[in-house]
Order: sequence, then structure tokens, then C-alpha cells
Amino acid sequence: MPAKLPDERVLVLAALPADAAALRELIEAEGETPAPLADGKLSDALDEGAGCLIMTEETLTANIVAPLLEWAQAQPEWSVLPVLILVRHPNRLPKTVVPLVQGERSKRIQVTLLGRPSAPDVLRNALRGLMETRRWQYRIRDQIRELQQREEEVLLLGREVQHRARNSITKVLSIMRQTWRSSASPEAFIQSLERRIASMARGLTLMSESNALGASIVDLLVTEVRAVLGEEAESKRLFYEGRDMMLNEKGALALHLVFHELTTNALKYGAFSNSSGCVNVQWAFEADDDGEMLRLSWREENGPPVVPPEKKGFGSRLIDITLLQEVEGACDIDYAKTGLVCTMRLPTGVISPTSPGDQQ
Repeated sequence: MPAKLPDERVLVLAALPADAAALRELIEAEGETPAPLADGKLSDALDEGAGCLIMTEETLTANIVAPLLEWAQAQPEWSVLPVLILVRHPNRLPKTVVPLVQGERSKRIQVTLLGRPSAPDVLRNALRGLMETRRWQYRIRDQIRELQQREEEVLLLGREVQHRARNSITKVLSIMRQTWRSSASPEAFIQSLERRIASMARGLTLMSESNALGASIVDLLVTEVRAVLGEEAESKRLFYEGRDMMLNEKGALALHLVFHELTTNALKYGAFSNSSGCVNVQWAFEADDDGEMLRLSWREENGPPVVPPEKKGFGSRLIDITLLQEVEGACDIDYAKTGLVCTMRLPTGVISPTSPGDQQ
């Protein structure tokens, strides 16, 4: 039987050893995990997680009731801790129980009184009801967390769309300036500009047309850089080394975004912001403590001196988030004076069995 999580334990508070032993045996027979508690340890146990709390009337002291109410008051809306109290007279509410069933702080506690002695079947049914109630609450908790995560993803996607739109505008303006400076006539300027903007569109088309297969590393890299520099300049300022391979859809989309961020940064501040800078990209498999990984490095050279940012920008954070959440990868950025170096590590699971030559 798999081990129970801490939040599925049955906390037990019993003053008499015989009671504690009997409850432990019954709980284990039901396939649950008992957690007998010593006096004063309730707060720590509740913080670790609990499915329910079973206690005898004798343990209801101020040292128990006060921390229980304090803990309950801090619980989220979905959480109502089931508490079973074994009492001598279930038809009379003990004074010590009153704070647990009355008042604002008791809202996050659901108390059930059961007379003692009780038949084992009655105790078993009570325990099943308590744990079923708590597990239903946990399902609600998980649904809330899932909705919150989706909301965060939507917000991040919205920020990404805005960020990439701004970057695209920056690229177009930079391309226009660079193309104008290198054009001999207005006609030549228009022709060159059309080619470069079309190249940017091809970068987006590359991903939209290969959803089923993904894309190759070389295609992702060259398409993105060529969209900025043009084909002729790209061949002179982008150098790469590594066996070309196909990435699956998730891997290709993630790496395409990373190349987009790095290329835009190089255009604004790095190796592509002057006429002599270049970028060297290398990738290969290597082994580390987690097994074999695909290591990919982006190294800028001959650009202006690098000035490390005072704080991490959204582009850098987006790279980190994309690699970690989308493909469980990692990224290190070194703002070396001689040029930015970005080292990425991707799991081999992003590699598609389809070879680059199989793309349509």
C-alpha cells in the first residue's frame, strides 16, 4: 500500500494508553495512517498536515483548544478540519467543547461527538466519514490551485504577447534604419526591407506550419537571426556548430522564444547592435548528475562592452520560465564584458525521433 501523504494522517490525542492503542489499531485496520500526539505537539502536527483529528474528552485542555482554534482561524476557505471527540455523555455538550463549536474562530472546524464506549463498527464508520469529508476538501483545494495556475499562465501569456509585440516593433524599426543606411537608392531600400520583413514572417510561419513535427535547431536559429540581419549578414555574423536535430513541438516553441529573446537583446544592446559583432552557437549532449542533457550555448563576440543590468528584465525571466515550465530545462546568463553568454540545458525528451530531413 502506498504511503499516505502528511495531509492524510489521522491525528490521535488520547490521555489513556489503552485508548491510544485501540484507536491506532482501528485506524490502521481502515488503511489509514495514525499519528499519535503528545501534549503540546498539536500545532506542529497540524502545520505538517492532517486528514482529521480524533481525541478523547480528557485531552480537551486549554493547551489543546487554544492552538487548535488559532490554527483553524488561519485556514483557507476550502479547509474545515473534521474533529471527532469521544465523550462520556454525547447528549451533553462539555464546557471544554463549546469554544470549538461556537464563535467566529470555530468556522474552520467541524466537530462530531461520539459516546464512549462505542462499537468498533460505529467508530469505523465515523472515521470513514471524516476522511471522506477531508479528501473531498482536498479535491476542492486541488481544483482551486489548478484554476489559479491557469490564471497565472493566462496572465503570463498576455504579458508575453505584449512583450513580443514590442520586440517585433523594435526589430522592424531597427531593420528599417539598417536597411536605409546600406541601400543605394529608395528602390533598393524598399526591396531589401520587404525581404527582411518577409523573413520575420517566415519565422512565425515556421512554427505555425510544423505543429505536428516541431522544428530543427538550425532552422529555429537561422530563421530568427536572418529575420533581423538578412541572409547575407546572417551568414557572416552567425556561426553555429552541432549536429542538427529535430525538437518536438514543446521544445521547438520554447527554443524559438529563447532565440527570439536573445536575438532581440543582441540587436538592442549586444553583438548585433554594431557592424562587427557576431554570435557563436554550439550544442552537444553532455552528462551530469541528472543524466544526459542537451547543452546549448549562445556566445556573443565583438559587440559593445556589456553592462550587467541592475535587475533581471522580463525577457530574461521569460527565458527562465519558458525553459523550466515548458521543457523542465535550465538557463544561465553570464554578462561577461566581452559579450553575453547564455548557456541552456535541455532534457533529451525534447528531441524528436524525426530527423530534419523528414520535415515537409
